[in-house]
Amino acid sequence: MSTGQAAIDEALTHGDPQDVTESVKMIVAQEIAAVNSELRIQRTEYFNHSYIPDLVTWWGPNDADHREVFLRFDSADRSLALDIERLSRDHPMFFSLRPHRVEESSPEVAEALSQHRRVMVTEASALKELSGSEPGSFESLVSTSVVRAGRGLVDKEQATRARMDTQGSIKAALLGDEPRTRAAVATTRAILADAASQEIGKYLQMLWLAGGGELDAYPGDRDVGLVAGAQDVERLVRLVLSSEVVDSVGFWRRLGSMVTLEVLENLESVELLPNLQHLVNANVSRLFVSYAAVSEHEPRLTSVQSPFSWLVVDSRLCLDGPEWTIAFADDGRHFSGVSKDRQLPTIEEVNRRAWEFLIEAVELDDENLLVTVEPKDPDGLRFHGAIGGLSGVSGLPTLVRSLTVRNGVAIEVEYDRLIANTRQHKIPLPQLADVAVALMTDSDEIEGLKLRRLLGLGSDGGLLFGE
Repeated sequence: MSTGQAAIDEALTHGDPQDVTESVKMIVAQEIAAVNSELRIQRTEYFNHSYIPDLVTWWGPNDADHREVFLRFDSADRSLALDIERLSRDHPMFFSLRPHRVEESSPEVAEALSQHRRVMVTEASALKELSGSEPGSFESLVSTSVVRAGRGLVDKEQATRARMDTQGSIKAALLGDEPRTRAAVATTRAILADAASQEIGKYLQMLWLAGGGELDAYPGDRDVGLVAGAQDVERLVRLVLSSEVVDSVGFWRRLGSMVTLEVLENLESVELLPNLQHLVNANVSRLFVSYAAVSEHEPRLTSVQSPFSWLVVDSRLCLDGPEWTIAFADDGRHFSGVSKDRQLPTIEEVNRRAWEFLIEAVELDDENLLVTVEPKDPDGLRFHGAIGGLSGVSGLPTLVRSLTVRNGVAIEVEYDRLIANTRQHKIPLPQLADVAVALMTDSDEIEGLKLRRLLGLGSDGGLLFGE
């Protein structure tokens, strides 16, 4: 089946008016969806009506936002100017069923569009051009915004220019490339309504500053980025993570100053992307957590240099190792569904793992007895080597249900759920990760050293760098 303008031309030749209506609307809906697949598109029962739309696009939570789409046979028809005047209040899109011809442009239509800056006139060839943007790229962000908030005449020539001017804009902004950034700013202003243009300009400015550029040198509105909120940061992070790889630690540190654990959790799911590794590794000491849950998996091949990777799975930041994954959170409700069915380790196993930690308490368990053992030292910190000796005490259980150690704060390890928690105290992620890996996995010494290097920890588990 043909698509775009050719499909529309073919549909208009059908003899049955009802067939024409249904075919044309289906094609136009497909063209719009090809640019922005997140829209819900509703077709009405009318065709080329004066004031009732042919289609309505919906988006946002519970379809909170919408845009009406009116089909018109020719964008050069001066009567379109009257339609723009009459319907401008709802910032509609007018879709021309015939391609725009510059030599036949209507001055009246151009004047009406200049007066009503939230109305757009477009065509199939323009949407076809916009739909070719690389998913996740800056030009894709601009393209998807056009069907929601485009303005003015967006024909094939305008759409092509928009794609060319916005390609590589992320890299241009973070490198301080003034001409290319200026072109991207100018293009978004030309084809997007003010609010959408300012939103995208905000991302460019944030990238410019994260790249080390000076605000005074930014070639756009210098105030828009100053009011960036958490949602702006989240959307920018999504954009950057899926862009080409950026290996500048300075960039990731500056961007990371705006990124919280909540921002990463709101990403919901992020696969093993190089830019996610750069972002988390450069800012891991800035992320504060209270819980770490270990899940084991089959051994898999990993990099010789670093066997660890960062992921976002089910709205949780995760550290993936050769035979385990650790999910982090600052709220225990993330792990409320974890059942207490893990096999408990023996005293000997825990002693091998915990020999370098300062122990506060050990909870021993078997089918008949639950015993909590604490040190006599009032500081509760001098219990080295005593765990192993407990295995020889007659009558004591030999399985460990929980262990509480001190690593800046008290950290309790629940072996029946493989969860470590700080009892609501938020600490830098590296400190909790170090304890979780040491006490809840069978990582060897070399693996442990590589992990501490990744987390910016010294051999004693202390942070080598901070704010």
